[in-house]
Amino acid sequence: MAKPNEVLVTINDEGEVEEEHFEDTETIFVYERMRETLIYLTNLDVNGMDQTIQGRLDAIKNPHYFTFERLNKLCWALGSISGCMSADDENKFVVMVIKELLNLCENTPGKSNKAQVATDIMYVVG
Repeated sequence: MAKPNEVLVTINDEGEVEEEHFEDTETIFVYERMRETLIYLTNLDVNGMDQTIQGRLDAIKNPHYFTFERLNKLCWALGSISGCMSADDENKFVVMVIKELLNLCENTPGKSNKAQVATDIMYVVG
């Protein structure tokens, strides 16, 4: 079976969501290395990664810091470390993250903005 194209969701200069489709590119290579680095860091210090993610979630709640790009990057990182923790730790971690993201979705104005946050929630759940 052929490998499917990679899709990167980005925000353009007008604030609209865009999809970029990639085949085998340097960008995919960089993302794979970042993913591996996050996995290694999580394996080395689960509590440290938990605190780091919680700090980022707390920062994103601040409307002056919040951007969809930061939220997308954070959710991508969360998805990257899936399976790196014990089952109990990961369940607690995911429940905490989902609660925070649901609160963010609830407090985000506009249907399209809520849809963007919901997309990130679905990525983390998946």
